Amino acid sequence: MSGETGVKKVLVAVDGSEPSQSALKYALYLASRFGAELVAVYVVEEEKVGYWRFIDEHFKKELLAKARQVLEAAQEAGRDYQVTVHRQILQGTQPYVEIVRYVEQNPEITTVVMGEHGMGFTDRHLLGSTTERVIRLIAKERIPVAVTVVPHVEPDSESCRIFAGPLCS
Repeated sequence: MSGETGVKKVLVAVDGSEPSQSALKYALYLASRFGAELVAVYVVEEEKVGYWRFIDEHFKKELLAKARQVLEAAQEAGRDYQVTVHRQILQGTQPYVEIVRYVEQNPEITTVVMGEHGMGFTDRHLLGSTTERVIRLIAKERIPVAVTVVPHVEPDSESCRIFAGPLCS
C-alpha cells in the first residue's frame, strides 16, 4: 500500500514531551495505515554546561540515557500498532539541523512528523523553535518531504474527539 500513496518511510522527532508523544501516536497511525517504516529520532543537544570536562561528560551521559528511554518507549508503542520502530539518536549543537541532515541523508523518508512544540516551548509561540526551523530549512533546501505538525490535545477532551481522530483512540 505504501507505493500507492508515496508514504514509504516516516520520521518522527521525539523528546519525551506530551506534544512529541502526540506526534509519535500520529506517526504510528500513519505508518500502520500505509504500511510504511517508522524512524523515531531523538536529538541530544551538545552544549557545554560546566567548566570542568567531567561535568559535561556526566550531563551528556544523562541526556543519552534519557534519549534511550524515550526511544525504547516509542519502540514499545509501535508494538500496539504492529509497526517496527527504528530508533536513532542524533547529536549536535542545533537539533533542527541534525533532523534535516538525517532526512537529507535518507532519501527514502517521505514524511516528517513533529509535535507543535517540545520541551523548550514558551507560551508566546505558535510553534516550537525546532519545529519551525525544521520546516523552514526543509523548504529552503527544497527537500521533497511532507511535514506534518501535530497539535497536542488532551485525549479525553472535546477538541480531541472533534479534530484529532487517531490521536484519541
